[in-house]
Amino acid sequence: MGVEQVFVDYFTRAKAYDQLKKSGKPYRHDAEMETLVEILNGERFIFVILMYKVKLIC
Repeated sequence: MGVEQVFVDYFTRAKAYDQLKKSGKPYRHDAEMETLVEILNGERFIFVILMYKVKLIC
């Protein structure tokens, strides 16, 4: 399982959690899923900084 699949799985679970929450059925509170739902709904923003080596050819 790669990094991309981990993100896909987490956000898929978060969407299902949000649907259950909005349905009015009883659900177990999950702080991690709440954070991911906020990201999906545009209520929380994330910043990604990529750092990598660049080989200079002279």
